Amino acid sequence: GRDAALFSFRRDFAAMHARSDAASRPAPFVADPSPADTAPAPAGDDEPVALRDVLAFYRDPARELLAGSLGLRLDALAEERLRESEPLEARFEALDQVARHVFVETAMAGELRVAEAEPAWLRLTGLLPPGRAGQTAWERERAKVDSLLAVVQDHPLFAGALPPARPRPVRAVLAGGILQGEVHRVHEADGIHWLLEIVPGKFHAGGLARASEEALGFKARIGFFLEWALLRLADPDGHRSVRACIVCDGRRDGWEDGFNIWDDAFGAADAAARATMLADLERRAAGLLAFWRRCREHPQWYFPAASWAALGGDARAVRATWCGSDHAVGERDYAPGYARVLAGERDFGEGRDYVLLRANAAHLRALIDLAATPERTA
Repeated sequence: GRDAALFSFRRDFAAMHARSDAASRPAPFVADPSPADTAPAPAGDDEPVALRDVLAFYRDPARELLAGSLGLRLDALAEERLRESEPLEARFEALDQVARHVFVETAMAGELRVAEAEPAWLRLTGLLPPGRAGQTAWERERAKVDSLLAVVQDHPLFAGALPPARPRPVRAVLAGGILQGEVHRVHEADGIHWLLEIVPGKFHAGGLARASEEALGFKARIGFFLEWALLRLADPDGHRSVRACIVCDGRRDGWEDGFNIWDDAFGAADAAARATMLADLERRAAGLLAFWRRCREHPQWYFPAASWAALGGDARAVRATWCGSDHAVGERDYAPGYARVLAGERDFGEGRDYVLLRANAAHLRALIDLAATPERTA
């Protein structure tokens, strides 16, 4: 009853809704998925898989499966359509990624602080709210970016000015298929390739909340790992270092360090040790590709936010992340509703669904955690 777009005069729909016996109700979209580490993965073929398709799945699996693979689209319910009026609230939409754009623009100019006046592109594109609301929104974005700039002043990638990003083609022949595409966020400095991720803070009632590395869940981490691994596999002889740079102004959990420690060890290793390390990377990338293939055959319980929460082992936290609360929308209700269509009325707070969600989360975490042994990722 919340959305007029969901109303219908069809009597057969009304009759379906009115039936009270469970046996006559439509079956759920996914009946009973198997754990990722036991269900056989479909065999690959000689046709290369586009990297962008795999990355899109790990960012938003329900949308990619339903809209991308099955053609089931919920465009009429989407909230993020073209704006029909000026923004009036003192904030920017997360989709616009204003802080990220301003950070890169300022860092490439070699500046240590953001200019007081908003950039012309922000004002002229209609993203900036009018009047005092716009001024407040801009001051908040400036504070976010200035906090990030203070963190990177001594970082080698930002010495002088941030080099522009140069897309790099990648292609890897893996067990189960060929994965190829372009990695766009690669910056080269002093012969080193840096993969860059930017994590701005958020404003709450108490002011600016700094962003910790922990704020990067599966939605960002899996794509970052896969791009980094493909960049490294594209240069098996180690002619260049391939390093990670995750810009955040809060507490770190050591995930970025894992990439750079691995890269240091690879640079110092002999040919045999390098071959072993590259084989491990191939296993990990192949595992992510296999999970993607398996989900296209039969959807698995993987939803970025709820799956990340499941790693903590707290079923109540998983249910809150998935179902939401009085103060926050849950992942199942993110517009336009693909996750709700895929999972139905499950709440992932108990039983087999919770067990499978947590098992898949642990499987994916082991694949992208360079501290995990190869046996855990096989």
